[in-house]
Amino acid sequence: GDRVVIDQLIELVPARMEILEQSWSRFRSDSELSRNNAHAGNGELVISDDLRELAASMLDAATLTQDLFNPTMARVMDALGYSVDFNKIAVDTAAATSLPGISSPSGIHLQGNLLSLDSGIALDPGALGKGLAGDILCRELLAAGATGVMTNIGGDVVASGTPGDDSWSVGVINERDRNEIIAMVNTDADSLAVATSTTARRVWGEGIHHVIDPRTGTVSTTDLVQATVVTEQ
Repeated sequence: GDRVVIDQLIELVPARMEILEQSWSRFRSDSELSRNNAHAGNGELVISDDLRELAASMLDAATLTQDLFNPTMARVMDALGYSVDFNKIAVDTAAATSLPGISSPSGIHLQGNLLSLDSGIALDPGALGKGLAGDILCRELLAAGATGVMTNIGGDVVASGTPGDDSWSVGVINERDRNEIIAMVNTDADSLAVATSTTARRVWGEGIHHVIDPRTGTVSTTDLVQATVVTEQ
């Protein structure tokens, strides 16, 4: 887009990300998400438009995946030791001797800007929050005058609009050797999203990692080390 407009919009991005973080983060005790988690079982709260969009997206994702995406894994993550930003977790942190039972997304009740959680439910948007933040930034920056936007939030890439004279280009890194690019995604599509999940990073304790299988309520066990999903719209 216009260089002057783009420079002005880019300056707004950190503030917009901070607003989303303050609404969505489960690592901040004073975030809107944390306040709703603490209020579980005590009726509904009025929530912001940002949290409403996140909650609606989590419920949609749970339905689309038949609960293979389960946004109620926060208590499991806490019990595994992932209760703070990952860079604050000690490498020898051990999981609790027993993990909480599996919760169901059916315990989430959203009606407009009113949200209530059944007792025992605690929300964790996981990587969906990063992807949605990218969607929101692209949408809002395009509406404000940009013609093409690419965001990279914690490795989750979202692009929207026109890439200009070139195509959108995203490299997929080998998570076991981050000096190696194992694939390139190139497209001139109006919308692109690329996300990678891996058990080679964010590992602590005795083989504990952040990829949770909601069918078992604990870390997933698989022969896959990483998986990348690419979508164009």
